[in-house]
Amino acid sequence: MTLLAPLPDGRTPTALIFDFDGTICDSAPGVFVSLNAAFRELGLPELPDEELREWIGPPTQVSFRERLGMDPEAAEAARQVFRRHYDELGMELSRPFPEVPELILELAGRGVPLGIATSKPEFAARALLEQYGLADSFQAISGASADEKLSSKAYVLGRALEGLQARDADVSLPVLIGDRIHDVEGGLEHGVGTIAVAWGYGREEEWADALARVATPAELRALLLG
Repeated sequence: MTLLAPLPDGRTPTALIFDFDGTICDSAPGVFVSLNAAFRELGLPELPDEELREWIGPPTQVSFRERLGMDPEAAEAARQVFRRHYDELGMELSRPFPEVPELILELAGRGVPLGIATSKPEFAARALLEQYGLADSFQAISGASADEKLSSKAYVLGRALEGLQARDADVSLPVLIGDRIHDVEGGLEHGVGTIAVAWGYGREEEWADALARVATPAELRALLLG
């Protein structure tokens, strides 16, 4: 039975894997507060929201290395400071994007195999999904290890695909739904196309290799369900 509508390329997805931050969850308020709290503790200048948007998506330790020029040891220490602030306050400031939970519940209710692939620590993503009443909608929830050393999009996507297969889901044509270039590139490593969502933290130039782009959850619903 066909559960989803054909995409613009004519192929019909058999499973959907969602990114978390910037796709399901508006984590920006909590991440911004926690990053600037970490910067203050580390004696670094605070950054404006527009610059901090670029930190959402890739693993935090990678951002400390690439954006602030830290060596791996310093970046790991900084990540731990950020994580402490985020666990204390940042998670409480995160909220699901409007209309996204309803779409996920509808897809799950129709029997569409759903997974999560996020570079956020898996325990944190799972806790927020439970809070939003969405955890049971997903047959596989794959996130970064607690120390975030295993956190690339390709890694978490691979685990999500394995988790769906273990639940006997058809993953012959999975599609990833995400907002950043890391989603698009991670998907390509597995031969998985990405639907780019514009309500998150990515920019249009990041989506050149995406299967499709949608501006709103309503557009995503129309694309997926016809």
